[in-house]
Amino acid sequence: MPSCGGFDLEEATIDQMQDAMANGTLTSQQLTSCYITRTYQTNSYINSLLQLNPDALSIAAQMDAERAAGKIRGPLHGIPFTVKDNIASQDNLETTAGSWALLGSIVPRDAFVVRQLREAGAVLFGKATLSEWADMRSNIYSEGYSARGGQ
Repeated sequence: MPSCGGFDLEEATIDQMQDAMANGTLTSQQLTSCYITRTYQTNSYINSLLQLNPDALSIAAQMDAERAAGKIRGPLHGIPFTVKDNIASQDNLETTAGSWALLGSIVPRDAFVVRQLREAGAVLFGKATLSEWADMRSNIYSEGYSARGGQ
């Protein structure tokens, strides 16, 4: 498993990540970069993410600057997260529900859960693949069908 800040990226807890950021062995920007790198290493065969947030590293840098200034929003401060592609989020991300039909769609605002996570200092780094239309397209398709996600 890949290491990031002295822990296994795929097994790390939020507490371990926060400890590493608090003691200065890891920044949010480095942690976000580790997750982006891991996505590039694995996405071709697990199709976990439809898109990466091109603003993720700059958002992480903002969280690092807040931490350096002594402002910690809470236990999610600087922690990367993803949401499924049917959950509205801004930045330079589309919300397509895994469908080509909504490619290019831009939402007017973040969903409540995304807004709450951002206010807590979490860093949205990507949109996760899902069954097209959250499996509401038809009852004859199998779970996991996603035209846009390639599954």
